[in-house]
Amino acid sequence: MILHQLFCDTDDFCQHYLPDWRRTQLQTGDRKRIRRKCLCESEIMTIVVYFQMSGYRTFKHFYLRHVLVHWQPQFPRLPSYNRFVELMAEVLNPLTAFMHSRCGKSDGIAFVDSTPLCICKNIRIPRHKTFANHASSTGWFYGFKLQ
Repeated sequence: MILHQLFCDTDDFCQHYLPDWRRTQLQTGDRKRIRRKCLCESEIMTIVVYFQMSGYRTFKHFYLRHVLVHWQPQFPRLPSYNRFVELMAEVLNPLTAFMHSRCGKSDGIAFVDSTPLCICKNIRIPRHKTFANHASSTGWFYGFKLQ
């Protein structure tokens, strides 16, 4: 996906969602210092969503090696990595709503991956009696499959 297209999608979503979301939040009465952000919510969400599609394994490497190096013209006021992580926490609710709005309809078919839960080491499979009637054995694994 092109960066500009993703930003347009998140910005359109934020223009409709954020005013309603802010209106429904509870006020505690405490006066808090509102720090001026260097990036708007849609820019933060764009970077976070693009990371998920980028193929980088860690967000820190993505931000330091890709965003700060290649996207400086698109985001001229990029903060440091530590400040960006703080800003990510502030857009968690809008980001969740944005991702949920982009989900398709389920057709009832799902692929489930199972996680093995080993009962004992392979060398002890013939002697193991506790879960003899319940565990599955494939020769290289003896235990349960969690789904």
